[in-house]
Amino acid sequence: MNLSVTIIIPAYNAVNFLERAVKSALAQDFVKEIIIVEDGSQDDTYQLALQLEQKYDLVQVQTHENRVNKGLAATRNRGLEFASGDWIQVLDADDELMHGKIASQLRIIKPDSTFVVGNSLDIYADGRVTKRSFYENTWQGLIVGKFGISSANLFNRKALASIGGFDGKLRTSEEYDLMFRLMKEGNMPVFDPNYLTKIHITEGSLSRGKQYEEILSTNWINLRKRIRKHLIEKGKFTLFLNYWYSGSVGTFLESFGLPIDETVNKTFLKIYKVEKRLKKRIYLTFFNQYKKATEILIENQRKGS
Repeated sequence: MNLSVTIIIPAYNAVNFLERAVKSALAQDFVKEIIIVEDGSQDDTYQLALQLEQKYDLVQVQTHENRVNKGLAATRNRGLEFASGDWIQVLDADDELMHGKIASQLRIIKPDSTFVVGNSLDIYADGRVTKRSFYENTWQGLIVGKFGISSANLFNRKALASIGGFDGKLRTSEEYDLMFRLMKEGNMPVFDPNYLTKIHITEGSLSRGKQYEEILSTNWINLRKRIRKHLIEKGKFTLFLNYWYSGSVGTFLESFGLPIDETVNKTFLKIYKVEKRLKKRIYLTFFNQYKKATEILIENQRKGS
């Protein structure tokens, strides 16, 4: 396979985990270069990045002019300016690639592939691990946010250049905005079912203040409305997609205390909420039965020993 990959690692206040990300990148096959883009950190991230550049031949360090902070999307674009690989692996500094991640995804690409959607594992500080799985129906996955995450996916560099990369004005939803713009051009992904990326969930990534939440909710909703408008214009907004749009957007609006707007089919929203409650009840019933059976098995083993 005669392909090369550039790994771009945006780094902001990442001194505690940047080296872990870099080492996971170095362990991958087909890597041509690893570009750390330092985004005006307030800790020692920049100094650590320079040390890693000295230590590893594949690593280079870039910054914005005067080391100003520009946010994730603009920082990823800065890395794209220096990238020369055929494919781009974006790796957030607090995430981690598992062995064989890039090779697994390169094996399934086709000559006209523009990006790969992958699954990932959420790793919590208390040791919990949950699976973050994609929906293989492309528009459904994009609407509900089940379409991979940047570190789990892989992008063709020329395809990214053709749409101008990430939208540097966005501070949230930039990865789904990027995939939407690729798909608008008819570029559909291929899917890698393996779980080969670790997303480390930290306290800081769970809560970033009211201002951040307002930006997040606005960008999230506006993107879904753009997707809906595009699908309607193309005659592709089916009842199936309307159901998932109404359910996910409606519950999202309610979670932020926002009014349900005219784009949401209220009947579909009610059905969606009933379906979610039923699924939760079934899951809890199964979990409790499994827990009880496990406790009985352990007790029987203890008595027999």
